[in-house]
Amino acid sequence: MDRLGNLPSSIIESILCLVPIQEAARTSILSREWMYRWTKIPNLVFEEDTFQVSTVDGAESSILDQILKQPIKRRTMDKKSKLIYAICQVLLIHDGPINEFTLSLAHSTLVTLTDLHLIRCGFHLPPTFNGFRSLTSLYLEEVIISTRTLQHLFSNCPLLKTVILDIRNPCISGSIGGPTSSAIFECLPVIETFSISFHLIRAFGAIDKVPRELSITLIHLKYLRLDGVYFNNKTHLSILALLIISSLNLEKLKVFDNSKFEISKRYCFRVEDYSDIMLERLNELEITSFINAKNQLDFVRLILARSLVLKKVRIFPHSKISMKEKSKIKLQILRDSVIYPCASPEVQIIVVG
Repeated sequence: MDRLGNLPSSIIESILCLVPIQEAARTSILSREWMYRWTKIPNLVFEEDTFQVSTVDGAESSILDQILKQPIKRRTMDKKSKLIYAICQVLLIHDGPINEFTLSLAHSTLVTLTDLHLIRCGFHLPPTFNGFRSLTSLYLEEVIISTRTLQHLFSNCPLLKTVILDIRNPCISGSIGGPTSSAIFECLPVIETFSISFHLIRAFGAIDKVPRELSITLIHLKYLRLDGVYFNNKTHLSILALLIISSLNLEKLKVFDNSKFEISKRYCFRVEDYSDIMLERLNELEITSFINAKNQLDFVRLILARSLVLKKVRIFPHSKISMKEKSKIKLQILRDSVIYPCASPEVQIIVVG
């Protein structure tokens, strides 16, 4: 053991990564020098099927107990709860970077899962996956997932009400013959809060074939956030219009423009092309990275004219806009609100900065 202990720390950590985490933790009893070596291993693997947790009441108060200011009755926990408790313990005392974290749970233990929040990881579904039937909230940030898997997940989570997808290149992989862009929304019949980027929509393919309407109405959707919108791109504006038309009860719309700072004339937005848009419940509009382009101004005019109860319009100018240009934006939008008719008499227009 002395020979093993004299090895470089990096080699010892590599060795400890090759054994189950509970076995690595047991090396703490070898000597004082080995007590916390296992807490530095960079790869953590937890598998419900093989992980054994032995915890009894009356044991010494754990770190998690101390943080919660109260002891946890571990004897009454089921196997999954003990595993989650052990994971929390390991993470609390871990010392150093974690390069890989793997958690494998049997699907049968997740039938009551209501919230799933994943950041910077890979996400795969087994062939036998038949859904998280109780899942209502999904948040994915920088998660590596295929479009086919994402649609399969949506299709098998019938109660999803909140979906926040912060997935950017290169964390999304598409597949030939996969679902179309409109299929994303048609898989979410009861969605209330939805945030997605146009990069992800494009990854689903068939973005140039935007239907005039969806096969379902997003009647429950109240909050919609779209990132990476190009106001000088006809397809982007068509999808934006499609979602607005399909969301009869939309209350808040946030759009993050991704148009280049230089004003482009690639596509001319025409208000008359969207005469069928009517927003009876929208009360707040927010546009970020505003550059005072004609298409942006016309879109704001359209929303002002078609929103019956609109109360607040917040415009955030592009970071490269000068103070002089910001003043021009304020004057332009305020002038428009007088010249062009506003459906709502209570609307307040704010240009931030």
